[in-house]
Amino acid sequence: MAENVDQAKFEIARKLGRRVRVLRRERDLTQEQLAEAAHLSVNYVSGVERGLYSPSLTTLAALANALGVEIKDLFDFSG
Repeated sequence: MAENVDQAKFEIARKLGRRVRVLRRERDLTQEQLAEAAHLSVNYVSGVERGLYSPSLTTLAALANALGVEIKDLFDFSG
């Protein structure tokens, strides 16, 4: 059961990362620009986009704000 939970966390982090990347590119932002706007490091933004990190709620809010979307939009994996 723990493997299933870990796999689910990994999959959500990957989907979230892809979504952040799509939103960033739609806005013609570089990772550097997004990082600066969200007060995060470029390495952290890169890690989020690659699904390596699971951002906190505070970090999700910062990313959403920098992208001009609501937090819920970061989890719209339908596209």
